Amino acid sequence: MNLFGFIVLFMNIDFNTALKLHYHNLSNKEKDIAEYIKKNISNLKFTNLDELATATNSSNSSISRFVRKLGFENYQQMRISFHIDHQSDFKNKILPAKISPDDSALEISNSVFQTGINSLVSTQSILHESDLLKAVKILEKAQNCIAFGMGGSTVIALNAYHRFLKSSLNCSIPMDFHMQLIQANRLNENDCALIISHTGRNKDMIRIVDILNKNNVPIIVITSNVSSPIAQASDCILLSISEETNYQPEALSSMVAQLLLVDALFILYSVKVDKDMSYYALARDLINETRIQ
Repeated sequence: MNLFGFIVLFMNIDFNTALKLHYHNLSNKEKDIAEYIKKNISNLKFTNLDELATATNSSNSSISRFVRKLGFENYQQMRISFHIDHQSDFKNKILPAKISPDDSALEISNSVFQTGINSLVSTQSILHESDLLKAVKILEKAQNCIAFGMGGSTVIALNAYHRFLKSSLNCSIPMDFHMQLIQANRLNENDCALIISHTGRNKDMIRIVDILNKNNVPIIVITSNVSSPIAQASDCILLSISEETNYQPEALSSMVAQLLLVDALFILYSVKVDKDMSYYALARDLINETRIQ
């Protein structure tokens, strides 16, 4: 699956959301172009390609490459997204979270919460039913589902494992990288892999994906980078939008959205596949026995 396969996804998306999804893959010059557009977006709705190239000291071909990297079909489509973004500012304005050492404890906490809210709202806005149903179909057909995650993504993978333990899905999670390699090599087309990777560029995870692809294992990936090597090698992509502050890296805010994507998958699996509630009743009863009455 290549980048142009996602053009339809961005037909009605705003510029800032598209930028967040593809920012990791931009060159330094393209990031400069992006910053100029962000600062002048309300004035660029009627700016043509030549004018934008001149304003950013770029060539027309450079702007065109930048447009395609963001997943837009052409400059006109990207320019329409400026209008979508401008309109959304009036309809549902969510201020970016900014943090300063001079802020009070409550102001800093509010900024952290606002960053999470921004990520949730942005991620929800790009959810597509077809992607969710495709992921559930992959899970339904799988004899075994292995969750993979590294670093901070391990938390999300563990959450997925914890959720699906309460279902009929045979799910597990190897924690050690060598164990992950061996487990990936044991899977086949009748199984599936659920991969969590914020950037989609982790070398060790790419190695695991290569093994999975070699064995024709269906892959569901939850990521913030739609054009990353891991995303491109996967069968189903669920995207999370991340926000960044000067103190909090974007990977932290994306975790909030990724946790809820996992929850959405679990609930969908429960409703669409596990219509028998006995799995959940048994898990609930077992856990209740551990609590003091």
